[in-house]
Amino acid sequence: ITMTWTSRDLSAVLRTIIDNMDFAVNDCVATDHAVPDSYEYARKRYSDYITFAAGKRRIKYGFGWQAVHDSAPDTYNLLIAEFQGCMNTLKPFRVWSGASDKTVFTSPQINHAFRFVHDTDHVILGADLTHDGEVKVIVPFVMEVFHAAGFVAAVLCACDLLGQLWYGTNNHGAFVENQEAFVKQLYSYLMHHHGAQHG
Repeated sequence: ITMTWTSRDLSAVLRTIIDNMDFAVNDCVATDHAVPDSYEYARKRYSDYITFAAGKRRIKYGFGWQAVHDSAPDTYNLLIAEFQGCMNTLKPFRVWSGASDKTVFTSPQINHAFRFVHDTDHVILGADLTHDGEVKVIVPFVMEVFHAAGFVAAVLCACDLLGQLWYGTNNHGAFVENQEAFVKQLYSYLMHHHGAQHG
């Protein structure tokens, strides 16, 4: 499959997601849209890239990650402390193991790898856990996925991260219970209503 989209195209889709998030997400919550064939392809590409990205960061930092149930850092200051501690000791960076069975990724383990990538990016970019801090981490990561894994993987990544951020912001910090279904429907919405296709 040849990707024919550019960074300009992806930026337009990101803008579309942000500009239409209220309508798109509400529509997706209420309607079971058919999912285009590109979804499973995008999911595989996105998941494979997360595995690669986590491995790349593990080599760069000198430590990996460990999924834990109840002792993972959950504030920005704790993320910083965890990162600094891992740099000093080379012990694995702790990530939360929960809520990993209904995600956009192809396995819970890849979701854990994503949390390692995302949490350490917060530290490296000096981005706190506010809405603006999340956007500071998410947007360059979507572009990273685009350049490495292609357009549809990046659109799925944007639906996953920006979609859940929007949901939490507009629902008093609540999490999407079935992330996989939510993201799949939002991805389908964008593909059907805004003509994002791969060829």
